[in-house]
Amino acid sequence: RRTPTMTPRITTTVLLCILVSLVHATTPYADRHQPLTSMEPWRFVDGTRESLWKGSSSDSQTDVDVESKTEIPPPFSFEIRPTHTRPSPTEIECEDLVTVTVTTTGSVSPNETHWLASYSPALADVTKTAPTKFALLTTDAKYLETGKARLTFRLTCMRHDYDFVVFTNDWVVRQKWRQDFTPTAVAVGRSQSVTLVNARGPRAPRVVLTRTSAMHNFNFFKDGDVSHEGTADTAHDTARADGGDSRHNLAVAWSSGRNGSANPRLKWWVVRGGEGKEGEDSQREIRDYATANNTGLDETGQDLIRSRKKHLGLVHTARAVTETYARRDLCGSPANASGFRDPGWTHVAAFRDPPLGGVVQYELVDDLGGVYPAAGKERLTLFVPWALASDGPAGPAVRKLTEWASPTGLADSRVATRGKETRSSEIPTSSVSSTQKQAKYPFTIAVFGDMGRGTDDSSTTWQEYGAAAIDVSGLLTAHLDGTDEKLRFSAAVLIGDLSYAVGYQSVWDEFCEQITPWASQVPLLTQFGNHEADSTDTQWGWVEGKNTRNGNGTVSSSLGGNNPLRMEDSPTKNPEMHRDRYLVGDSGGECGVPASLRFPTPGTETGGWYAATLGPLRVLSINTERDFSFGSAQFAFIETTLLSVDRQTTPWLIVTGHRPGLVDSSFGEGGGFFSNGDGNTEASGADYSDVGVALDIQNVLWPLFVTHGVDLVLGGHNHAYQRHCAFRGGGWNASRRETYFGDEGCSSFSKKDGDDVSVYKTPNAPVSLVVGTAGGGFTKHDRGAGFTEVVTYRFGYLSLSATSETELRGAFYVTGDADEKGDEFRIERRQNLNKPEPEQGSADHGLGTSLGLTPRRAGASAATS
Repeated sequence: RRTPTMTPRITTTVLLCILVSLVHATTPYADRHQPLTSMEPWRFVDGTRESLWKGSSSDSQTDVDVESKTEIPPPFSFEIRPTHTRPSPTEIECEDLVTVTVTTTGSVSPNETHWLASYSPALADVTKTAPTKFALLTTDAKYLETGKARLTFRLTCMRHDYDFVVFTNDWVVRQKWRQDFTPTAVAVGRSQSVTLVNARGPRAPRVVLTRTSAMHNFNFFKDGDVSHEGTADTAHDTARADGGDSRHNLAVAWSSGRNGSANPRLKWWVVRGGEGKEGEDSQREIRDYATANNTGLDETGQDLIRSRKKHLGLVHTARAVTETYARRDLCGSPANASGFRDPGWTHVAAFRDPPLGGVVQYELVDDLGGVYPAAGKERLTLFVPWALASDGPAGPAVRKLTEWASPTGLADSRVATRGKETRSSEIPTSSVSSTQKQAKYPFTIAVFGDMGRGTDDSSTTWQEYGAAAIDVSGLLTAHLDGTDEKLRFSAAVLIGDLSYAVGYQSVWDEFCEQITPWASQVPLLTQFGNHEADSTDTQWGWVEGKNTRNGNGTVSSSLGGNNPLRMEDSPTKNPEMHRDRYLVGDSGGECGVPASLRFPTPGTETGGWYAATLGPLRVLSINTERDFSFGSAQFAFIETTLLSVDRQTTPWLIVTGHRPGLVDSSFGEGGGFFSNGDGNTEASGADYSDVGVALDIQNVLWPLFVTHGVDLVLGGHNHAYQRHCAFRGGGWNASRRETYFGDEGCSSFSKKDGDDVSVYKTPNAPVSLVVGTAGGGFTKHDRGAGFTEVVTYRFGYLSLSATSETELRGAFYVTGDADEKGDEFRIERRQNLNKPEPEQGSADHGLGTSLGLTPRRAGASAATS
């Protein structure tokens, strides 16, 4: 029965609902329901089902009048045509922009609650599968007046047909005054299916670096089997696994709807060698050279012969390694529920010894007639950096460090660090290819984080985040395709939060297409962000098979039901996954699987941390989502990598990680933020606030950065551009929340020169930057910290250009004007790259002391390091 204390609560609730309804009466529908994606598909009602229209429905979720519906015509008609001329109006290609014309019939009147969604595959169950995109019909300003809306949708190839569904919001329309606590939509019209040409063929190439060990999976032609363009392709007869002899680990990943039986492969040829030759060497020159050096050829001679052959423009073919993932490989909702759809197959094939500093062209083919780019279109072009390497399982530098090498290449050895064993396969090599050319300056890379997906049509991607990403992608492409060499870059580094798919697989396809124009031209290095990797304690428990089994033998899943599918039951080969530090669940149940498979890195098999050489830059990519504490595998990797850097070969040392080790943000200033462990009373993860993570990095990793002469530390996660002082910090476990926002940890600040460029003159600590500006909406958490020099909220990317061994320039290019700079700085230092002695009293935690090695600080004397 109702108690007296309940009456005020009920009265208050009713008054609140009436107030909300009055607000709704004057607020546009688009604003009341922003985003529409707050509606879960399982709450949708499919009003297009035949049972509803025949009056046999027992569905209690809708008040649709079902009497005599068989005589009522469909409420909407559809016309779908490409926006540009095609041989046939029904011939639509991947990435075509189509105009969808939706017209009401006499049985329905236009209203503001009507919206249009695209689905692939066609006829997908709208109560189980999320749309790929959506748009309000009122996007066409004349819709309410004419009952006709013309909307544009760009159709990304998702390997299946498309169709379009009109929805109307059910709850607010029927219940009038009630608050929309449980938003629901009813599908009231469905279009005919749309078939895309070659939808299952190869698509979306992106150039990547792989681990040295991964090269053993790739098949190459023997040099003698390489055929000229236009001759019969005999890849499946002559390809062989040759042990992965490539030293550069340069590969291309792409997507298709065909598995490995279609024999997907990469075909490439040199159009400009590293010396600038245009492929004019003759067969006779090669024969003469080979004859003269037929016996006792050294490695240099072999490289020269390979180079001569490549200059002929011969076509090299490499088979791809092909993998995919299934619903059961994903650890939670929506990734393994309404967000899942056929992800197709990811193929990865390697360029075997491309000419460093040269230019190659390539295409992607298969045995079922697939070819990308399509016949008649320009082939893809790859600009190969003049120096390129990535960490391997055990290279010469590691053997020199440890002297524990086994005949099998440290396969069974261990390295001790702070009481914990670390597999030697996790220890890097900084060795650079023997074919590396003399350093060529300037050498430029593009760095940015937190990208997402934007659209250039009437629609919005379902669960879209990062609409400005399409403009940043356009800026990157413009700088690569333009004639100004100063704007070109040789590689790109995307420091986490790639697509913001957060469990919606269609977004990954759209993201890969968005970045293709630039990611197909230069190597792209990626790393995990929280929206790729982070999952809840329950989800990780399900992945690891540690959940308590129910009486029927199933495992309790994060979906709230019983899911009998466990990771070890999957028929697919899954990337190695590791529990994240924070357990917040930001990946939408992906647990790193789609990102690992679609964007392989040198660290895919080892937890997502790796190092790579790009020209004169040594880039150490740390995974801030995984354990980096003292004694962890990642800590050992980071320390050993820093110890092994050859500053004569790679004078510039850069550390990248998604979450920054220094950031001007109020998030966490008053205390930590923790996951509650999926509803448990005690926190189950690390502090995930901006300040909390920065303090952890400062207390554990930053002393390594200072000791070993790191020049730059770059982060993202906070959606802003920030440039800080040269930050030294307080040493091991010295940073505190109480003093975090001061300038006590700054070693030096920059000073303006005559060109208004900020100059760091011989800094003896790393300069810190945050570049979370590639598309994600701005966070605006800065509070004027003492260590901050610049904060700006504009979209763009950071161009880092090594102009010499002693000068590194940075320019933050912003969208709008192709060459507009939002900030500009440079780091100057002395040429002395010898190792200084460590400061008196400094701590050395780990391998440095045990191996008798001295940390280095490039460009600084012992007194100032």
